[in-house]
Amino acid sequence: MLNYSNGWRGDNRSSVLPIRSKLSIRIIQWFSILRTPANGAILSRNGNEIINMQDFVIIATFTLPTQVVVARSKLESLGIECITKDELTVQSYNFISNAVGGVKLLVHKSKIVEARQILIEGGFLTEQENKPTKADVFLGNPKNINRLKKTVIIFVSLLIGIALFLMSYSIITRPSKVEMLTGMDWYLDHIVYKDQFYYPNTIESKMSTDSGFKVEIIGRKDDLIEFNHDGSLVIPGFESRTIRSNWEIENDQLTIFKADTMDAIFNGNYDLNFSNRKLVITSPNTSFYCFSY
Repeated sequence: MLNYSNGWRGDNRSSVLPIRSKLSIRIIQWFSILRTPANGAILSRNGNEIINMQDFVIIATFTLPTQVVVARSKLESLGIECITKDELTVQSYNFISNAVGGVKLLVHKSKIVEARQILIEGGFLTEQENKPTKADVFLGNPKNINRLKKTVIIFVSLLIGIALFLMSYSIITRPSKVEMLTGMDWYLDHIVYKDQFYYPNTIESKMSTDSGFKVEIIGRKDDLIEFNHDGSLVIPGFESRTIRSNWEIENDQLTIFKADTMDAIFNGNYDLNFSNRKLVITSPNTSFYCFSY
């Protein structure tokens, strides 16, 4: 019985070829490619009939060209057209047969069952060994490979389209900076002014009368920085009452103006940086570090 294989066969041995030998192999492979028309068709042996390679499927592989000749002659004598692949490459250098997967024997897809039975009866194949699976038959047909490639391209294009849609949707539906400032409660953790850290501590004074005397009641207020819809801004105090000012956004930049106290610290143009539930408002001199629950 001849040696054969039904797929890629390779041992773990590696051969180091001279540069001249490698070049010869490449020339043979290029020559084989040039002999095949771009549409996948090749000339039959009589030189006239055109055979479409896409209709032919690999049914067996052989280690040596001399082995495939006998099997091919047997099939062709019974009227089954055959094609061999990588025969010239292996014929020139037998020891690279495993590297290229051996010499492939192909028959028309309509003759697979008949050709396999003939090879089994002739002793070229056994009933169990090298029996092609459905995957082998599917992948052995170039038309199926082309369909598979198209399916992969469509699937990848669909994934890219969905990703682009989700990105566009998130950008369109993302709240504006004005909505982010006014729609959430922001608490001031601290400010940095000229590299110095300052922590808010708001003290509000209330006046009441008791037995004709004025009594000052001192209390603390939450460190809430209020961006109101009407453009007013309330900043927590620093061992003082709250600071009142105004705000607006133009070209994605925040401007604070008309601070009723410490205007040199707070008035100016600021950049906004939102990160989850954190907000950093920065200018060349002053930075606000805020958070939201």
